[in-house]
Amino acid sequence: MKTVLAINSGSSSLKATLLQSTVKNGSNEGSSTARLLLAHAERLGTPQSFITVKTAAIAPERPKALPLSQTSRSLSNIIIEDTADSNDGNNQHEHFTKRRIEEANMTHKDALLHILSEIRQRGDWMDSIVAVGHRVVHGGTKFTQSTIVDKDTLLGIESVSHLAPLHNPANLEGIRILMEELPNVPSVAVFDTSFHTTMPPRAYTYPLPKQYREELEVRKYGFHGTSVNYVMKKAEGMIMLARSAGSISRNNGSGIDACGGSKMIIAHLGNGASVTAVANGKSVDTTMGFTPLEGLMMGTRCGSVDPAIVAYVAKQKNISADQVTTELNKSSGLKGITEGTIDMRCVLDAATKGDAKYQLALDMFVYILAKQIAGMAIACGGFIDALVFTAGIGENSAIIRSRTVELIATMLNLKLDSEKNECTNEGIISTDSEKRPLILVVPTDEEAMICSECMRLVGDM
Repeated sequence: MKTVLAINSGSSSLKATLLQSTVKNGSNEGSSTARLLLAHAERLGTPQSFITVKTAAIAPERPKALPLSQTSRSLSNIIIEDTADSNDGNNQHEHFTKRRIEEANMTHKDALLHILSEIRQRGDWMDSIVAVGHRVVHGGTKFTQSTIVDKDTLLGIESVSHLAPLHNPANLEGIRILMEELPNVPSVAVFDTSFHTTMPPRAYTYPLPKQYREELEVRKYGFHGTSVNYVMKKAEGMIMLARSAGSISRNNGSGIDACGGSKMIIAHLGNGASVTAVANGKSVDTTMGFTPLEGLMMGTRCGSVDPAIVAYVAKQKNISADQVTTELNKSSGLKGITEGTIDMRCVLDAATKGDAKYQLALDMFVYILAKQIAGMAIACGGFIDALVFTAGIGENSAIIRSRTVELIATMLNLKLDSEKNECTNEGIISTDSEKRPLILVVPTDEEAMICSECMRLVGDM
């Protein structure tokens, strides 16, 4: 058995997933991943810090005496309960043992040591780990693909950390801790930005003074790349199957030859949201920019607004530009319009009941999304083979999908199958017609993509 430990280290939280993989040579075709362990550490550095660990029931029975982590610090409380967890549609093991570890003022290192302790107690799981994959938010222009971490890699990530000061330092801390604790297991950095380094200059360049662009490295970088890369590969396979079955033409007016190479628009719609144009497996434009603040209306982020608003509000309210930017990131979007709600399910429910501010939030979200999708069609040359919805809202909200498609159906020659849309959270939801682009719902799986990248890089080592 070969496994990959995927790590997503945030400023005050940390997620770890142990995946059993059959990925070969980094290809998703014919591959599968099963989650053996999922851990989520929250509120790190506070008195309320805790970890939730879920372990697949295939694990050997744990010892009655639970060894403490290598921190040798006392656990203030441990609660153990069994639960059948079917929330993870990507997992092959539905039954988990659930454990909650509460310890005041846990650090990132404490959390990782607890998680490694959990893994060590389960037979040969620790010995099965062939790589540790780390999600790194920002790779700047230095990292165009995932890479095995060495000293130069660490220095390179440090050198671009000013572009993501809230994320990269935490990512680096996680990498250093795991390299110290598992010195014989290669660490792999998987960058959110690397998928978008294929964008042409006309897409990533802002019309700003040269000193901003060159000295300060101000340009569009794009994010959600790990998710988009995974979804793109899955969607490409679905498109090729539809072509072979004659459901869609091999040349749908988009200049695509019989060898494949599709043009698609991928809408990653979660609390953070973005739209990416993909042509022949490469990102050619995306809505998030220098930071994840640009682009769509999101849960708490405003998306694209007039930059002069920052200086105006700062002056009128006698606050700093940083304070305004924080409000644009954390108190805007759905939260700002509804005056508190960030959950699209709550927005839809209240809008259906006639609440005006929720109706406005819904109308704005769909209108801005449709506008951005329409704009991304330009990056694809005016024609697409598929429109793809993914992430929490994209996968689960039939209303958001239908209302969005309604606004762009004529422009992009789309036709939604209402029945399929209502009952599908994975698959084709467009009508059968070889003259129209497909409309797809593809569940994202960033951990599986990290696992795939790790196996691609270390599989033959």
